[in-house]
Amino acid sequence: MSHPTPTTSPRDTAAAPGTPDQAPYWAPAAPTIALGTAPGVLMVGQRYTVLALLHSMATMLGTTPQQVT
Repeated sequence: MSHPTPTTSPRDTAAAPGTPDQAPYWAPAAPTIALGTAPGVLMVGQRYTVLALLHSMATMLGTTPQQVT
């Protein structure tokens, strides 16, 4: 028993992207950029946050800030 194969795919028969019938298939630019930028800002911020603590860390460890760095 054979099954008929469709001659067109659902993508061929779908409405053009952005029409009320179908949502656009690309990611919106602003949220995508925000989601990509936020982790980078947080990672860079964590890297430089420790600079304010170098003197305290050096004092607690009994060494110089240069050695802690």
